[in-house]
Amino acid sequence: MDQWGQPFMIFTGDNCTQYGISAPGADDFLVISYGRDKTLESWTYNPATPDSGLYSIGAAADFDKDLINFNGAFIRGPRAGAVGT
Repeated sequence: MDQWGQPFMIFTGDNCTQYGISAPGADDFLVISYGRDKTLESWTYNPATPDSGLYSIGAAADFDKDLINFNGAFIRGPRAGAVGT
């Protein structure tokens, strides 16, 4: 369950086509929270600029944005939360 009491959406392999992800491989995976508003956000991933989906939290409405982890890296979420190895 995410922070808003909703189940995470999990997709693997060929089912990882949300947010404009194309040609997913057999080992690819997505873990998604639809955010506070519990609705799919209209946002498209751009592999040429993979960090373009990261944002700073500046208003309460930012908590409505989806949180998206693709293959272990955040492609949509707060910039501060994207730091990893």
